Amino acid sequence: MLKKIFNFFGYSLTKTKKSTNLHEIIKLRLKERPQDLLLDVGANYGDFSEKLLSYFKEIHLFEPNPEIVPSLRSKFKSFSNVKIFDCGIGNENKKLPFYMTNDKGKTLSSIKKQNNIIKENLRNTEIINQIEIEIKRLDSVLKNNLYKKIFLKSDTQGNDLETLESLGQFIKNVNFINIEVSIINLYENNYNHWKVLDFLKNNNFEPIFFDHGIRDKKGKLIECDILFEKQN
Repeated sequence: MLKKIFNFFGYSLTKTKKSTNLHEIIKLRLKERPQDLLLDVGANYGDFSEKLLSYFKEIHLFEPNPEIVPSLRSKFKSFSNVKIFDCGIGNENKKLPFYMTNDKGKTLSSIKKQNNIIKENLRNTEIINQIEIEIKRLDSVLKNNLYKKIFLKSDTQGNDLETLESLGQFIKNVNFINIEVSIINLYENNYNHWKVLDFLKNNNFEPIFFDHGIRDKKGKLIECDILFEKQN
């Protein structure tokens, strides 16, 4: 499937003996093409941003899970360039149900209901609570933004297309997007991953790196992170 994705963007995949990881690639690219603002949507406990603190003038973390937000605030309280937003991101400013799960890392909670694929192939996890959270568009958060070079990380458990669409006119300022691509739909009534890829391709983004992802019991790829860079 990854071969099909890269072929879609006009590339072929080649195996290499050199081993590296996502953050190493990001740091290399940021040294060559510095960015001002990191938008970490679906921040969870902030591990992604924590490794990149010195690479951005400002970092915005978005995390709607009320069980996680206090830990985020505690972790980054000494960093004046980090702002934490206790909301979700979507293509409308409104309130939506948020389904909280019992997985250890609290990474599977979402505004979308999970289907049986998660339980059968990934983790023995269930929805244990439903709350209401605030959803904001990124362009409403960024309306007074002065930064022209933006890096977007999106890990929103099935809501990544809405996150991209919520950028509005600010998509022109985004040069890197690290996004979790679900190859198999993990949430009820969700869209196909090709819609996300279409959006990225239509906005001149090309894939430059992917991680090994998560696979089912038979080894079939379920989801993976892919790093995209805008081509000038």
